[in-house]
Amino acid sequence: MDRMSRSSSSSTHSRAIRVFRKWMASNGIEWSDALEFGMGNVIVADTGVIAVCDLKEGDLIATIPKWACLTVKTTMAAELLEQAGLAGVLGLTVALMYERSKAEESMWYGYLQLLPHQQMLPFLWTTEEIDNLLIGTELHKVIKTDKRLMKEDWQECISPLIEENPHEFPRKWFSFDQYLAAKSLVSSRSFEVDEYHGYGMVPLADLFNHKSAAEDVHFTSILSDCEVVCTTTNEVFPEALQDSGACPSNTQEESFEEDTINGADNGESSCEVLEMILIKDVAKSLEIFNTYGSLSNAALLDRYGFTESNNPFDIVNIDLVLTTEVCESYFSKRHVRNRVRLWRKAGFTACKSEGTEYFEICNSGKPQVELIMLLHLMYAADHICEALENIIYEIRGQIEKVAEAFGWQNVVHGQMNETIVLQNVTIPSCVSSGTKKMQLNLEQLCGSTIEVNGLEQSDTLMVSLDPFEMRLLSPNVCQIMLLLLQKRDSLYPTPSLADDQQILQCTSFTEDPKLFHAVSLRASEREILRRCGNFISPFLGLQKIFLPDIL
Repeated sequence: MDRMSRSSSSSTHSRAIRVFRKWMASNGIEWSDALEFGMGNVIVADTGVIAVCDLKEGDLIATIPKWACLTVKTTMAAELLEQAGLAGVLGLTVALMYERSKAEESMWYGYLQLLPHQQMLPFLWTTEEIDNLLIGTELHKVIKTDKRLMKEDWQECISPLIEENPHEFPRKWFSFDQYLAAKSLVSSRSFEVDEYHGYGMVPLADLFNHKSAAEDVHFTSILSDCEVVCTTTNEVFPEALQDSGACPSNTQEESFEEDTINGADNGESSCEVLEMILIKDVAKSLEIFNTYGSLSNAALLDRYGFTESNNPFDIVNIDLVLTTEVCESYFSKRHVRNRVRLWRKAGFTACKSEGTEYFEICNSGKPQVELIMLLHLMYAADHICEALENIIYEIRGQIEKVAEAFGWQNVVHGQMNETIVLQNVTIPSCVSSGTKKMQLNLEQLCGSTIEVNGLEQSDTLMVSLDPFEMRLLSPNVCQIMLLLLQKRDSLYPTPSLADDQQILQCTSFTEDPKLFHAVSLRASEREILRRCGNFISPFLGLQKIFLPDIL
C-alpha cells in the first residue's frame, strides 16, 4: 500500500472512530478517559485500545448496558426471528444481516459502520487456498466441513425467508456471500451476554485484542438499580473466549481526563450492564488486552483469523487411523486390530470430533498417555494381554489396574518423579543399528545434532513423567512413536519445519495474511512434533539409566 493510500485509509478510520464515539455516548455506553482507540496489535486487528495514562488493577474502565448490544432480543427483526425459529449464533448472524440492510435506519449504524465488511476467516478462503495452505494442519478437514454445513444452514433457514418475505429480507442483503460475511463477524466478535440475550455483538468490547494467558481485563455482568430485572446476573464470557471477555468504555472525543468515566446522560436507566475491569496494572502507552480463551493456533485462526507466536496452548493431533497404519508396518493387520480391540475393552479412548478419533500432543511435546498405552500393547507379550483380558471389566481405563496386570505392583500413576533434565546426552553404544538408522532419519524432525559414533544429541530436554508412563516408554514404543511423528510431519506440503520458518521470514502478515497465518500454524504444529521427537528419542537408549530393573 502506497503512502497516499495509507493516509486515506487512516483518515477514513479516524472518521469512523469519531462516529462510533458519538454513537456510544448517545446509547448509554461509558468508557474511561484513560482509553484511546488507535492502532493495536496489527497481527490481530487494525484497531486496539491503548492506555493514555497508567492504569491500576481493579480500575473500572468501561460499562455497557445490555440493551445497547445487538442480540436476537434487541434487533428490529426480533419478532421475525422468533417466528422463523432462529436463535443462537445463526439467529444473531441473521440479525446482523438485517441491521446492515437497514443502513442508517438501524439503531446500531454508528457501531456497524466501524466494522469491516467481513473478517477474513479460513471459511472465506477459496477451495484452492484451503487445499494449498492448510493441508496437513488441524484445520484442513474442519474448514471444508464447516463450509458445507454453512451452505446447508443458508439454504434451509435463510433462503426461505428471502422467498417468503423479500421486503424484509431482500436478496441483496441476505445472499449466501452476505451470510458468510456476517457469520465471520459473529464468529470473531460475538460474546455470550446471558441466558436471555444469548450471543450478542457487544460494541467496544470487540475492540480489545487478544493475548494468550496475558489478559489485562475481565468482562462481567452486573445488575444495576432499576425497575425491570433481567434474566441473569452471571459473569459474561465470549462464546469461544472461555476465560474472559472484553468490556466497554466511553469518552467524549475531546476529553481525556485520568480515571473518570464519561457518557451521555440520556435519562434512561439500564436494567443490567456489562463492566470491564482491569485485573492488572497497565502502563501508559501500552495496549490493553483481553483474552479469547486458552485456544490453540488452529482454533484462533478458525474463529478469529489470526495465529499467535509462542502460543502456550498449542497442540497437534495424530489420527487413530494414521496410528494403526504405522503399526501395520510392524505388525499384521490382524494383530493391530486385536490390540486396538483390547485397548478399547480396557476402557481407553482417543479424543473424538466429528467422527474422527485422534490423540493430542501438548505444547511441551508430551504425547497423550492413551497413545503410549496403545503402542505399548502392540508389543506386549501374549501372557500380559491374557492378564488384561482376565480383569478387563475391572480396568475401565484405570491406569492402576493396568499396572497390576503388567506386574508393576509398586507403580502409582500420577505420582510424579522429579523433573528429568537431559543435556548434551550421549546415547550408549548398546542402541541397536536399527535404532541408529531411525534416529538419523529423524534428525530433521527432531532438530537435534546426531552423530553416528555415540549418537550425541545436543538439545536440552526437560520432561516430567510419572513412573507408570516411564515404564510404558520402552525402546520399541519410542521407535514406533518416532516413525509415527515422521509420518504425521509428512502430511504438510513443505519438506520441513525449516522450510516453513524460511517462508515466514519472507512473508508479511499485512500484505499476505492468509499465507502468513497458514504457515505460522504449520510451523507451530511442526515445532510440537519436533519437541515430541526430542521427548521420545532419549528413551531409546537412556531408559536403562532410569529404570534398569525393567529391561
